[in-house]
Amino acid sequence: MSAASETRHCVRRILVVDDQRTNRLIVNTLLTKCGFDVVEASNGEEAIEQYLRETPDIILMDVTMPGMDGYEATRRIRALAGEHWLPIIFISALSETQDLTTGLEAGGDDFLLKPFNHTVLLAKLNAFGRTLDMQHSVAEARRQAEAIAENIYEGIVVIDETGLIQSCNSRARSLFGYTGDEMLGSNVNMLMPEPYHSAHDGYLANFASGGQSRMAVLCEREVLGKRKNGEVFLMRLGVSQIEVQGKLNFLGVVRDISARKAAEQKILEQTVDLQRYQEEQEIERSLAGELMLRQIDRKGTQCPRVHRWMLPAGHFSGDAIACEQTPDGRLYALLADATGHGLAAAVTVLPMLTLFYRLAGQGAPLAEIVREINIELRTILPVGRFIGAALVCVEANAQSAEVWVGGMPDVLLLSDAGEILARIPSWNFALGTIDFSAADLQPQKLTTPPNSQFVLYSDGVVDMTDAAGEFLGEARLEAALCAHPPAQRLAVVQALVAECQGEQAAQDDVSLLLVDC
Repeated sequence: MSAASETRHCVRRILVVDDQRTNRLIVNTLLTKCGFDVVEASNGEEAIEQYLRETPDIILMDVTMPGMDGYEATRRIRALAGEHWLPIIFISALSETQDLTTGLEAGGDDFLLKPFNHTVLLAKLNAFGRTLDMQHSVAEARRQAEAIAENIYEGIVVIDETGLIQSCNSRARSLFGYTGDEMLGSNVNMLMPEPYHSAHDGYLANFASGGQSRMAVLCEREVLGKRKNGEVFLMRLGVSQIEVQGKLNFLGVVRDISARKAAEQKILEQTVDLQRYQEEQEIERSLAGELMLRQIDRKGTQCPRVHRWMLPAGHFSGDAIACEQTPDGRLYALLADATGHGLAAAVTVLPMLTLFYRLAGQGAPLAEIVREINIELRTILPVGRFIGAALVCVEANAQSAEVWVGGMPDVLLLSDAGEILARIPSWNFALGTIDFSAADLQPQKLTTPPNSQFVLYSDGVVDMTDAAGEFLGEARLEAALCAHPPAQRLAVVQALVAECQGEQAAQDDVSLLLVDC
């Protein structure tokens, strides 16, 4: 490999400074032949001008020149270059130790004595080229690291052992509201509210002396920060120890979490409010449930001639079952189905139950009971709310009965053997919808043979669908009822509904009322 190819690296332009034109020509010819771009200067002043204009990679500097000598020119160029490293090789006939020392102190990097060996010059250029390559690689890596730090979401602040800020990225500057000039070289405690502001230097001193566990400092935690405008905010701070050029530094990674904490606090407050609301709702549900239970679970419903079953779709049922037996043996039974289900539907039937128990307990005619309930519901129910109802009154001698049905499935009268003795359809509107005429209020009168049984149910029974979407339907219900004796019919219907429902949630309130004659 030739000397020329060995010196390519990143060296491209060389400034040759010599007051002797012949010397410049010799060096220019050699370096140009090797592929370099050569710039010339004949004295120190011109060398400075060419440096500023051409920005060479290496300077070959003569020492003894008229006017400004090579030492002074080197000093000034070094001052202009700042942190940028520019290799300067002195080429001089001077060989005294003092001359060499003066050159190095002025900022020179190497010496070549005149007359110099061309091979040695190219070798030195090759060596400096490798160094420049490494310097450029390090500079590029630093630029990439700085670009990453500048664009990272978290704020980054680096301090030394005394707490002075060495570097900070744009996120940190934005977070605290300072410019880079305001932060660099300042004590990091400027970013802290009291009491941390005054105590921080003591923390660092204690840490440096080994008085505090390093694990207590080098961690991640939530702390308070202070912006330039005095605003104090909550931040997440992660601190780690780094070593830069043999000196201990601390790197802090900061994230503003005040907005997140405010949102978490809001969620917590809402959660507490929701829990309180749920507790209040539970208390109200318990109270409503107790009221419903007191209305429904009266002595009449415990009559051995009455068999009832209710399966609510929710906490409360919009269906209601009520029974009342008079002292002379007359038995009244009611099955009601309010629009909707749940608490709203359950509350709707409470006034109806109050009237039913009062009038039935007085032994009022069935038509009067229906009329009074309808008038009351027409007065209190909002538009769109009504109650379907089926009422039965079995006379004391158990040989006859009256039935009124409005807005409900057919009421059945079954014999002991399972024969359908009568089917009483719903000829009337539901209660609370219209004002009934005298004819609308008249119940149907029936003869009830011994051991016969009335069957009343809500539409939630027959409208139930199985997993395949098939309705339970009236045909299946009636077949199950007719196939079993009176004592087994309640359990049979319960099994039929459970089979149809399977694992599905209840679709509607389900109610069944059996009244023995």
